[in-house]
Amino acid sequence: MTSTAPAETQPLQKHFSEFKLDQYADIPPRELVVFAVLILQGEDTPATMEEIVSNCFRLFPHRFSLANYFYWPDSALVARYLDEAKEYIKGNPIDGVELKVKGKQVGRRVAKALGVSLPAPVKAEKKLAPAKKETKPKAAKPKAVKKTQAPKKKVSAAVKEKEAPKKRPAKKSASKKTKKQEAPKAVKPVKKTPPIKAKPEKAPAPKPKAPAKRKPKATPAPQKKTPAPKPKAKQKKAKAAQQLALPIQPSVKEEAKKPSKRKKKPAAPKVVRKSAQPQKATPSTAPVQATKEEKAKANKFIKLMEKSDAYRQYRKAGQKAKISEFDFRDMLFATMESSAETLSRNVQSYKRYAGIQNRSDMIDFLAFCETSFSSLLRSQAKQPARKR
Repeated sequence: MTSTAPAETQPLQKHFSEFKLDQYADIPPRELVVFAVLILQGEDTPATMEEIVSNCFRLFPHRFSLANYFYWPDSALVARYLDEAKEYIKGNPIDGVELKVKGKQVGRRVAKALGVSLPAPVKAEKKLAPAKKETKPKAAKPKAVKKTQAPKKKVSAAVKEKEAPKKRPAKKSASKKTKKQEAPKAVKPVKKTPPIKAKPEKAPAPKPKAPAKRKPKATPAPQKKTPAPKPKAKQKKAKAAQQLALPIQPSVKEEAKKPSKRKKKPAAPKVVRKSAQPQKATPSTAPVQATKEEKAKANKFIKLMEKSDAYRQYRKAGQKAKISEFDFRDMLFATMESSAETLSRNVQSYKRYAGIQNRSDMIDFLAFCETSFSSLLRSQAKQPARKR
């Protein structure tokens, strides 16, 4: 690496902004990736692949951006330079990466070339406080016990001599007992009074039996509305209609038609319908056949799909998830310039892998992606037809 360090160096702050293109134009890109990993370790964040890509794009956007899309990072380019810097890195980029001793030296050298000083690691000092434990209050307890034992014997001797004059307070106790006995006598009549309640007397409620009075009101109404002469007129009209209808009854043809209808009902279209039902149920079950190699490959791709940002957003929000175009293409291992044919081909292959592993949730997720990104899967395929 050929670079000259400037005279003045600035301290590197957390979430530092981007550098100018002139500062890192002569520095090789793999060393810039090592510098980004060193900054992540200084901020106590796990150096996963996603964090390394975002940090490289934030610090060096002119080097790690897509060709025709300046505002998007090129994750494939960062992964390639990270693979070239295996000498300075240890660990797995999926779980987290750490720098070796050589990698830390290269990162400090890049920091000098950029004119930035890295913060020194803070060492936590242990505080010792043994002086507080020396004070033990246990020595004071036995002294108090010894002093209390001696006066007990003297007090007992003095109490025995004064037992005779203490017979008077016994009368007071007797008087107190009498007062206590008198008090509950006054309480007993109070307890007898509450059971005599007037509430049960309110139970006889003949007043709500007013609906019995409604019966005489209903009886006069139907008596007035029953006119006797009207049904007689109706009976006369019905008889006249029967007399007129008797001569005009050519029912021979109607009787001939009825048996013809009965003969059509026992025809056998119903049997055909029953035979059609099992034919539809037969093609529903079709097991997916695959070799051991295809099953292992499907297992790998489904695990990578579960770790993608698009599937995580779908698991949290479901059908309301708003997946970006970059996350959708990153899940399919495609760039922003890939055509609609490659995207649709990758989606179909992912569906087949999900069918091999019997993952219906993955099939639903891919169907959701097809509906939400249908414009990407079709618009580019229609463009050459318009040019013709």
